[in-house]
Amino acid sequence: MSIKKIIPLLLALVALAPLPVMAQSTPSNTMTPPADAMSPPTPTKKGGATKDGSMKGGAMKGGAMKSPSKSSKSTTVVVNVNTDASADLQKVKGIGEATAKKIIAGRPYATLDDLVTKKALTAKQLTTFKPQLTVK
Repeated sequence: MSIKKIIPLLLALVALAPLPVMAQSTPSNTMTPPADAMSPPTPTKKGGATKDGSMKGGAMKGGAMKSPSKSSKSTTVVVNVNTDASADLQKVKGIGEATAKKIIAGRPYATLDDLVTKKALTAKQLTTFKPQLTVK
């Protein structure tokens, strides 16, 4: 490759390379990066890590993103599948409006396993939600 072709490529690379941000010099003439330059960047897209390192949102089947309102559901709530309203059922993380409607349509349930028998939930969903569900 000739020098005439390499120089424009190098200039383009230098132009694209991010430059470090340096703080103003201190009285001792030492350069230190600002405090926020030492922190990891805060993500702006759904599904990334938050400042505390936890994950919010996340990819679901088909590439759809989980809505923020769904991720705020409590995992400590216990709901009665025979008596609780749709809004109460939806407090269980992973149960949305459609699943709540299926649960309500299949009532009454003698046991939690009836949720699978009556096709309100899959076996995998029941395993996930079981600690938060009751029939009593």
